[in-house]
Amino acid sequence: MACWSAFYGIVYRLNSARYTQVIDSEILKNQRAVEHAIAQQRLEGLAVPPEAARDLQRIALGEITPAEALLAAHARFAHDQVFQ
Repeated sequence: MACWSAFYGIVYRLNSARYTQVIDSEILKNQRAVEHAIAQQRLEGLAVPPEAARDLQRIALGEITPAEALLAAHARFAHDQVFQ
């Protein structure tokens, strides 16, 4: 449960109102944000699942939106009590 709350926190940090076209400098900034957020979760004793880390990288690259990542997480882990 704690790892998914960490995932949501990271996604919300990356979210923006106009998440459309991402330029190179934004990609680098977003990738650093993902790395730092994941490192922070590790320092707090939490683990970010590999699927979540991949989704976060895809958000950073502008391949998917944060909303799409959240939908994917819900679909992958619909059985988890957090989503019920």
